[in-house]
Amino acid sequence: MVGRELHEIRPRAKTGTSLPVLQISRLHALSDRGAPALKGVDLVVREGEVLGIAGVGGNGQSELAQCILGLRRVSDGTITVGGIDIAHDDPRRTRARGVAYVPEDRRVEGLVLPFTVADNFILGKQDHAPYARQGVLRRDAIARDGDRLAKEFDVRPPNANAIVGTLSGGNQQKVVLGREISESPKLIVISQPTRGLDIAATEYVHERLLEQRARGCGILLISSELDEIRALSDRIAVMFEGRIVATLDAKDASEARLGLLMAGQAEAPQPA
Repeated sequence: MVGRELHEIRPRAKTGTSLPVLQISRLHALSDRGAPALKGVDLVVREGEVLGIAGVGGNGQSELAQCILGLRRVSDGTITVGGIDIAHDDPRRTRARGVAYVPEDRRVEGLVLPFTVADNFILGKQDHAPYARQGVLRRDAIARDGDRLAKEFDVRPPNANAIVGTLSGGNQQKVVLGREISESPKLIVISQPTRGLDIAATEYVHERLLEQRARGCGILLISSELDEIRALSDRIAVMFEGRIVATLDAKDASEARLGLLMAGQAEAPQPA
């Protein structure tokens, strides 16, 4: 840790439009064990909005992200991006539609640890121009963009030839995040973005996400950190046992109120 308190981040002024970038309707999916993991999920993420997903781990958050990215089979329901149902697309096609993904485990799902920083920056794009020609990698283009992106996203040391597995967790996360947002996506699905990071790296990730929000990108933020969810989100959806049990404006989402909903308890009635 860096020995100082994390800067408090308040949601910025309203940006973008009210147009939905992601719409999910009646989404059902099974867990790895074949049990129902998602049970009729409905949600909307709009342009220039951060929608936070709050919930105790194991209530369907991971399966929700995987379904959006084409990494888990959808049993029923629709996932619409840009007016097109992508519920049964594969990950490559989903990415081509402008959906970026920052997974919860950067070392297992987000990076190839024995590869260089430059090689990790092009994952998912390595088989087409400018990084490949007729099936052969173009090392000059990979190195050039690796150097540029390492500087742009403040990877330390800014050495695109460094093996990414030797970097700190914060710098590894910069590589994953930089790779995903460098394509100016329409939608970012990001899960546990600051898990295991120090305060400086956490602030960096938060500011980069808010920059994406400001340019009109929709962001689906999944985090077990309530402070993070409340600080960054415009609206907060609470998941419990595979369902969205409530969606609140961030200004109305007190820690106590979220805690009750996350535990599956009905909210206390408001006084008349």
